Amino acid sequence: GNSAYCEFINIPRTASQLLAMDPRESISLVRQGIELATERGAQLVGLGAYTSVVSWGGMALREAGVPLTTGNSYTVITACEATIAALKGLHVDPGQTTAAVMGGAGSIGRCLALLLAPSVKSIILLGNPANPGRSLAKLSQVGAEICRHLLTAAPDSPLAREIARIPGCPHSSQDLAAFLRFFSENSPLLPITVSLDADTELPGADVVVTATSSVSDLVTPENVKFGALICDLSRPANVSKEIKSRRPDVLVIDGGVVAVWKRPDLGWDFGFEQGLCYACMAETMLLALEGHLEHTSIGSSINVETLDLLRNLAEKHGFRLADLRSFDKPLNRKDWQRVIAARASR
Repeated sequence: GNSAYCEFINIPRTASQLLAMDPRESISLVRQGIELATERGAQLVGLGAYTSVVSWGGMALREAGVPLTTGNSYTVITACEATIAALKGLHVDPGQTTAAVMGGAGSIGRCLALLLAPSVKSIILLGNPANPGRSLAKLSQVGAEICRHLLTAAPDSPLAREIARIPGCPHSSQDLAAFLRFFSENSPLLPITVSLDADTELPGADVVVTATSSVSDLVTPENVKFGALICDLSRPANVSKEIKSRRPDVLVIDGGVVAVWKRPDLGWDFGFEQGLCYACMAETMLLALEGHLEHTSIGSSINVETLDLLRNLAEKHGFRLADLRSFDKPLNRKDWQRVIAARASR
């Protein structure tokens, strides 16, 4: 019997325009959107797409007078679900795959790595080469978090067993500093790679998940492995559209697309069929339906408890992962057959 009234407020700039603006100007523009929302009665505001990037995950606007969410928690959950579902559709055992997370130091990339780690054989964390020292430090911290998370939450997973074999592996109850030292001292032995060189690492990845704030094509026909699965969460997309025509062996899926309960008309056309939306939009709806009117999923570090909260809310309110899509179009049986046949031809 719960209900929520939602409105969409559009910021009149593209992602590239927001990125090119002075940060104070772009934040001011997003703040104007929040003020308009509150004037219209909003008790919760979701920062969709690039508005969360330019506001540092909402942290620059957390004093705007209304609770905020970036939608990143539910985005991560649905992307992980979509990736595992696509691997099953391709008849691939996730436990035999190497997964690369582009943007592994960011809020979404970090959480994706944590959620994917129990299911895969090894992980590559890729960061931004424009700021190498800071990027590698943040990636190493994520690598240490993965080690601790696996030993705590999934000790029987292939990755956890591999980590536990290494001499000096900390106990799961030890603090992150101990795992960071362990990660730094043993990085060549660990099944977790940190790198800033996508062109070198992507040819070794069976699964690629993009979660960056870049507006460029980072995954191209030239640097992706034969038969790879790519889940593109970045908006704007980071996957070249040329892959569709030049690499029939590669399956690209759109992450974070959700079917809202009973598929209602959402009031405007942003390219999806009725009742479908991005997971960041859905998270705002779920929190509103639940009356969870507090800052959620903001900043660079989302905790596992918040992921559990959103997973439970989605189940409670009937939201679910939509049928898989590729380049904003639904994947049909012929699409699957074409990819499977191309993968088998080698």
